[in-house]
Parts: sequence; C-alpha cells; structure tokens
Amino acid sequence: MSGRPFFLTYKIKYIILVLPSVLITFYHCIMKRISLIEDDFEIRKSLRSSLSESSKMEIEFETDSLEKAILFYRTRMAPHLFLLDINLTGISGIDGLPLLRRHFPDSAVVIHSIVDDEDQVFQAICLGASGYLLKNTPHDEMEKNLLIVLEGEGSPISPSIARRILNHFCNERRTIFSPKKDTLTETERAIITLLMDALTYQDIACKLGMTIDGVRYYVKKIYTKLQIKSRGQLARMFMETPAKHALIQS
Repeated sequence: MSGRPFFLTYKIKYIILVLPSVLITFYHCIMKRISLIEDDFEIRKSLRSSLSESSKMEIEFETDSLEKAILFYRTRMAPHLFLLDINLTGISGIDGLPLLRRHFPDSAVVIHSIVDDEDQVFQAICLGASGYLLKNTPHDEMEKNLLIVLEGEGSPISPSIARRILNHFCNERRTIFSPKKDTLTETERAIITLLMDALTYQDIACKLGMTIDGVRYYVKKIYTKLQIKSRGQLARMFMETPAKHALIQS
C-alpha cells in the first residue's frame, strides 16, 4: 500500500510535465499557420497585429524576401498558406510563385499586393495562386478571405479586380470574331514548342511550373492570336507555312 501514493504522485508529476506540450501540439493542430512574405515592415506589423486576435489562424513566420521563406521551411513543416507580395527585393512574387508551388505543393498561396494590373492577376492565377487581395483590403475582411482559401471554399479576389476581369472577358467576347494577331509572348512561344513536341498539358505544366488551368489559359490565347481552334490546326500551320516558325523564334 505504501507504494501506491508514490505511484500516484509520479503519475501526477508526469501529467504536469507532459500536459503543456500536449496542449501546444493541440493548439497548432487547430490553428492555421500563415507565412507572410512582405518587404514593407509597416504592412507586416499591421497584418501581424490584425491576425493576432484570430482564434483560427496565426502568422508563424514573416520575412521580407521569398528566398528567406524557402530557406526557412526547408527543414520545417510547410505552412497552410503563404501570403505573398509581388514587388519583392530579389525574386519577385510572380517569379517566385512557381517555386513555392513546387517546393510546398500542399500550401496555398494568396497574393497580397498593391498591383491591380489584370495581366499580373491572370499570370498569378495561372501560376497557381489561390486568391488575389489588394493591400487596401480592410483588416476585418482579411481573416474571412484567408479562411475561404484555408477551408477550401473558394478563391477570394478583391472586388475591384473582379470587376476588371469581368470587363476583360466582356471585351474579349466582343472581339473574338476578329482577333488581333499580337506578337506571341515568351511563355506562349515556349508552350507552342512543347505542343509541337507532342507533350500533354500535364507535362507542359510540370516543365513550365504552372497549373494545367494555366496551360489551358495560354493555349486559348495562342489559338485566339493565330485564329485557330485546335492543336491539329496549329501543327498544320507550322508544317505548311515555314514562315510561321518565326513566331516562336522571334
């Protein structure tokens, strides 16, 4: 009987020692972890202060460059979401987006930028961004928008950007029967080359570091510029008209 109190005391001490680590582990399991990549200290400070009151997410790491973020997470569990600025020193947000998607495929990436240019928005979405929020987004809406991504309910886009995207597609629809033959971009030329090598959309996406939807978006633009409707027409165009090869070499 004399050994029982000692045993109970030992168990109580063990529980007291272990309980904090158990609670911390439980806390991290229910909290969504955010990695903030932003080169403006005041904006980082403001977001940190705003999200510190959240019971559902936390900023576990913040940095002023994408390179530092990749280095930090090489030996750690990836965050649930990267909140990424575009105009960064070093690797820009647009150039770094494919790197984040490749290194941390299970982490969502939401762009947080002052840039509202529709080409940048389309490029970010094609490269795998899960949302695009302007820096003038009210703080009380930021948590709600990020939760939409984290809970898999959608891809938030700032209202002013959404309006411009809708206007873009309305204008595109009006000109679809008389498309302008613009010069092909470097990405479009690269995709044409890979299409002519008989690669699938999946293979092209892997090679160029973008999503399949991104490849489809660029292929649609290529078809519109060249006034064609299929890969077969594209192949015939480049086989029957050698001069067309200048389009992907220029």
